[in-house]
Amino acid sequence: MRTRRKLIGALGIFLCLLSVVAVALAPSWRNYYLRRSAVRDPQRVFLVGHSAGALFTALLAVQPEHLARAGVSPGKIRGFAMLSGVYDLTRLIAFSDAGLAAQVKASATAQDLERYSPERQVRTGPVAGSAPMLLLVGGDEEPAMRAEQRSMIAALGRAGANATSVEVSGADHMDMVMHLSYPGDRALAALARFIGQP
Repeated sequence: MRTRRKLIGALGIFLCLLSVVAVALAPSWRNYYLRRSAVRDPQRVFLVGHSAGALFTALLAVQPEHLARAGVSPGKIRGFAMLSGVYDLTRLIAFSDAGLAAQVKASATAQDLERYSPERQVRTGPVAGSAPMLLLVGGDEEPAMRAEQRSMIAALGRAGANATSVEVSGADHMDMVMHLSYPGDRALAALARFIGQP
């Protein structure tokens, strides 16, 4: 169990780094792709992220100035979907094992933790009236992850955001992304409904 947690922790850090790169490049890729593809409806673009990618997707949703700096009008994004996200880095430190907590503390100041915690930005960010958001979490995830979801959806609700919460029964943290290719996957069905809404 301990080896599995270490492996998942290392994988999480690797995926987090990939997520940072992907979020930084996503708006440029989106513009490039739309200019060169047959899909030319920029109103049908959705940003979706899992785990650390969900944190960054949520930041883009609640702080549209990040999109604007990348040359993407926030109105061009049709919706934001977050799977198994962490929305407050201070809480992440509180429920993480000592090694991961120490790594996060060593790499970020208190101001960084505040600035990169989407839930803390909801209170001041222009959320109401922005694109709809879908937050998904696995029913078999750690209780702290399910609590993250409830806390973020409550903050979005207080701000008047158009946000929906879905708990996918029988799914753990990695199932949420690894099972998206399975026929009948409930997370995929929720995403399809979200993307297909008028």
